[in-house]
Amino acid sequence: MSLRQCPTCDEWYEDPGPRASIHKHPEPQSGPPRDAWLESKLPYERWIKETLEGMEWNEFKTSRRKKNMTLEERQKLRKQQEAKDAKDIEASKVRMAKKHQLERNGKFEKAWSIAWEEGHSNGIKEVEYYFEGLVDLLKP
Repeated sequence: MSLRQCPTCDEWYEDPGPRASIHKHPEPQSGPPRDAWLESKLPYERWIKETLEGMEWNEFKTSRRKKNMTLEERQKLRKQQEAKDAKDIEASKVRMAKKHQLERNGKFEKAWSIAWEEGHSNGIKEVEYYFEGLVDLLKP
């Protein structure tokens, strides 16, 4: 075995060896993403949350990771996401009913359905926005 030095952090590890397979850096190592990260002068965690380039890099890494998943892992991840989405939608309905003092009945669900069709592609806040436009029709 030989020793190898990481060009990013100068850490030494055996190559090949157990450390070689896990020695990775999350930040971009080259190209425009790395340039954008360095120019921002932000810590990596803030860069991926607060800048467009960072968000795009993070999405790229995530999609690449998903490609390497097995079918069972993807199905499990999808079910977890669907459960979380259903929970968020129900919480939003409860919040809207409480905020506007509405009864959860067929009219409420129909108004929610209309708001959903108009706004769900832009997120739950947009659905709530459209729902609030229909609230007056639900009040006696």
